[in-house]
Amino acid sequence: MKNGSKRAIKIAIKTVLITVISFAFIALLFGGTEFYRFMYNGLTAPRPPKPKIRYGEFPFTLVYELNGKEIVIEDVLICKYDGVGYVGDFVFAHNKWKQSFKSGNRWVVLLEIDETTVIHYPTRDSASYYMGEGGGREISFSVDAAIADPNTHDVYTDRVCAEELLSEYGIRILSWEIALPITNTFR
Repeated sequence: MKNGSKRAIKIAIKTVLITVISFAFIALLFGGTEFYRFMYNGLTAPRPPKPKIRYGEFPFTLVYELNGKEIVIEDVLICKYDGVGYVGDFVFAHNKWKQSFKSGNRWVVLLEIDETTVIHYPTRDSASYYMGEGGGREISFSVDAAIADPNTHDVYTDRVCAEELLSEYGIRILSWEIALPITNTFR
């Protein structure tokens, strides 16, 4: 091969590389702005202050009737701090909490209809409330319940009002007593 043709090949390769890199940069600049905004917001979003108390146990008693028979469930709601979570393009950072039950149950089950359907007492998102991060909201006693598929990770698939709970499933929720939320400090 002659020197002139080697030089022409090198120039052609450089031209192609410069063109490809330029197009990639332009694509990232215009098409990737959402990604960059997403990452920038995530890195610059203010982090919430961490709780001083990061673990709590809240004993509770649920009393309900199933086909006229009174049933009492006693258990303990366990709440643990789980770091920082983000909502909506990283623009809202919040403290995350995990909740579980001392019994090891996934839910406070009122009735197991079959292997794909359980009716349970709703306790979702209560960990932040009981750990003193309720933000002025109050979780109150509910006469409603929820239906879930125990084979999925969905917490609720549907809400069941008190009237339907009684007429369809013979369940009437009588009382729910749980320890008061703690007073926590955040820094």
